[in-house]
Amino acid sequence: MIRSDQPAGSERVPRSQDPLRTLAEQARDGDRSAQRTLLNAVGGPMLRAARGVLGARSHELDDVLQDGYVAFLAALPRFRGESTVMHFACRGAVLTAMNERRRRS
Repeated sequence: MIRSDQPAGSERVPRSQDPLRTLAEQARDGDRSAQRTLLNAVGGPMLRAARGVLGARSHELDDVLQDGYVAFLAALPRFRGESTVMHFACRGAVLTAMNERRRRS
């Protein structure tokens, strides 16, 4: 049995293992150039995540991706480093796509 003083799932991903961490911190602090660069870095994986939920031919993909970008940037102040920035972004894209799918139903 593994014991820890921290609750399960609260371990931080070391900064050295997350190449986007510094960029995300700069984006969180309002650096527009960092925000653009970060969105370019996570855009493809976010699109694939949303496409996995909605399907490749969904007409809503562009809107969902844009909503996912906005939600991702807005959520950066709450990012605690318990996952990689890429995982955090893709998770947000999946949640945004799931909300869209629910709305369509």
